[in-house]
Amino acid sequence: MDVVQEPGKDVISSAKDLLGHALQGARANSRPDLIRRLRRAQHTLNEAAPGDSADAIRLAAQDALRAFDSLEVDLRTRRETLSDRARTARLRAELTSVQARADQLKLVSREWAHTMSYGFSKVSSDAEFDLRTRVRALVAEAELAVYASEPRKDRAQLDAVLRGHLVTEADLSYQRVHHGVRGVAASVAARLELPIPHRVPAMPVSSPSRLVAELPDRYRPSPARPLPARLLTVMLPGYSGIVITLLFSRLLGVPLPAWLIAVCALAAAIALGAAKASGERKRELDRRRAEVMKGIRSTADEFQLVLAKQIRDAVLSLQHDLRHATTARLTELGSAIEKELDTVNDQVKIAGRAPAELAAIAEDLESIAGLRNQAVQLRGATPDEPRTAPAPRGNLCVVA
Repeated sequence: MDVVQEPGKDVISSAKDLLGHALQGARANSRPDLIRRLRRAQHTLNEAAPGDSADAIRLAAQDALRAFDSLEVDLRTRRETLSDRARTARLRAELTSVQARADQLKLVSREWAHTMSYGFSKVSSDAEFDLRTRVRALVAEAELAVYASEPRKDRAQLDAVLRGHLVTEADLSYQRVHHGVRGVAASVAARLELPIPHRVPAMPVSSPSRLVAELPDRYRPSPARPLPARLLTVMLPGYSGIVITLLFSRLLGVPLPAWLIAVCALAAAIALGAAKASGERKRELDRRRAEVMKGIRSTADEFQLVLAKQIRDAVLSLQHDLRHATTARLTELGSAIEKELDTVNDQVKIAGRAPAELAAIAEDLESIAGLRNQAVQLRGATPDEPRTAPAPRGNLCVVA
């Protein structure tokens, strides 16, 4: 029976050196896939049992051969890239373009804050003006309704109608402010040439119905006059009518029957008392209407104060949110442009060193050819026929 001769130490050493050169090239070319494969091959070769050394050597030679083939493709591709004469011009044009973008970003970074501040100031000013104008028109409309009604019976209905209109006005104010803030975000995005404006969140405000429901009722009716005072107000004109009738009959010296004097006095008293009572009712009605209007104006003023505070706080919150998001976006853009600028600048420098790089690549390709031959021979070598190739002259390195 034939006994299989184990490989000698020279063959194992040659296999280890071969894997070492392949691993060096994989690291120089930033090939993590090759690095993992070659490390596994080294581990298998180092841990191989005495009877398995020949198989381990053949597997190591195969892995090294695949690695050299892949590295050769990378080097040839790199050589074609560096041989392109127009590439340097393109890289310099790209470098100029990236530098211009970086300068433009620095310029607008100093101006976008002014655009945002002006926009938010305009939103707040427009919101306050619109609110005052609409509430003033609403109060004028309520005044017409009050002076066309009986406040004693219709006050609750007038208050309900007023509060319903105030809910509508609050909702409209919120919508206009949010639309204005979205316009500011769009202006900032256009100023910075961002593809998508910042998405403005919902306004942190109380709901219109809750805001109006929490408004206090400012209606404060004056106390009614005592009954004796009201009777006296009506009876005094009647008494004056009786006195005037008797006085005229005496001054004229015309003898009149007593019953006629009594009838005239009674008629005068009734006429003057009725006129006074009618005037008193009119004054009472005007007083009640004035009290209702005072309550309406007080409610409207309270509504303006509360809603203006809500809008002011919401605008400040949205301004802070937009400022924070825009700053983060600018930081991200600045980092990306700076990284791109460094990459293009490095490529321009590499393109300037193209002759030296091409010479190094040619030397590396020659080294890989020798190492590939060594791997082919080692893969097919018998244990008693070790073959070695000369050490590589290149460094198997691609300058990225």
